[in-house]
Amino acid sequence: MIRTVVVPTPGREQRNFLSSLLVSSLPGASEAGPDDREAAIQDMTDGSDGITLRELNDVVRLARDQQIPLDDVEAAIRAHRVGVSDNPWRKDYLWDAVNDAEQNQVVSRRVLGQPAAVTKALDVLKRSVVGLSGAQARSSSRRPRGVLLFVGPTGTGKTELAKAIT
Repeated sequence: MIRTVVVPTPGREQRNFLSSLLVSSLPGASEAGPDDREAAIQDMTDGSDGITLRELNDVVRLARDQQIPLDDVEAAIRAHRVGVSDNPWRKDYLWDAVNDAEQNQVVSRRVLGQPAAVTKALDVLKRSVVGLSGAQARSSSRRPRGVLLFVGPTGTGKTELAKAIT
């Protein structure tokens, strides 16, 4: 008789326990103070929601191999999930682009007759770059930072707005 056993992903307590054991093997952990280690444990616990304990071990191995420091545990988790440790939301050029009044005018000139749509789209982008995606969302959440859904009749500027903001 064959039986299927479903093993759920670990809860917060299990991830926190394993994180507290693994954090000492991260690069820079021996020089870090207790507050820095505790912050790394919390970052690892929060960021590892939905992954197995074996994958959490893999995250630490990846951090050691790529020399990702203790204070950037989220980069190691991101590298494990998507293959890239770089966080595009932390780039200075994004902040400069969404706050550039001249760039905003260029978008407004390209999309004619839709000032409300342009303003809303730019507001979503600004909130996304700043990290204000909603009171209910944690900063380390895997949820999207902002979603834009352009709907409407043909010829109203949906495609042009999408092109202008990318």
